[in-house]
Amino acid sequence: MAPLPVRQMFDRGMLWVTGSDPATRCWHEVREGSGHSSFRFDQARECYRFASSRRYSGVFVDEFEGPRFLDGAVGLPPYRVSRAYTLEIDRFTQGARLGDLRVRPPGQSRLWRITFVGRQAIGTARTGPRRRQDGIILADRVESAELLSVYRGYLIGKN
Repeated sequence: MAPLPVRQMFDRGMLWVTGSDPATRCWHEVREGSGHSSFRFDQARECYRFASSRRYSGVFVDEFEGPRFLDGAVGLPPYRVSRAYTLEIDRFTQGARLGDLRVRPPGQSRLWRITFVGRQAIGTARTGPRRRQDGIILADRVESAELLSVYRGYLIGKN
């Protein structure tokens, strides 16, 4: 990956030439049947550099606009962990229970005990809603996923 000043110069040039903001290159527009559209981030593999693969084990808190992975957490809250990550389970991820992990029932939040092989993105500190997460981890292969709890609302203050 090029140094930041080079990337910024490239981005400004692309904006000037194409009229399209390169900062949005990691997002793509999704059109729904009702005619509405939204933007979805689905390109982590193409937007970031990653450290070497390793095995992670912890709890995946699957909440609307705030899903996070708590590395090393065990069981139900309260959790005693110091770092929370955005966990990317994209269309290239392989392994167990992917359909269940990707689709959250409307109005519900879930806790999963999860073990996977993944890579942490380099240089992505403070991601996610309100910049609460400590970075991004991309799951390459989910080894196991066990549903611990389904609930309404949020676990704010419990992790």
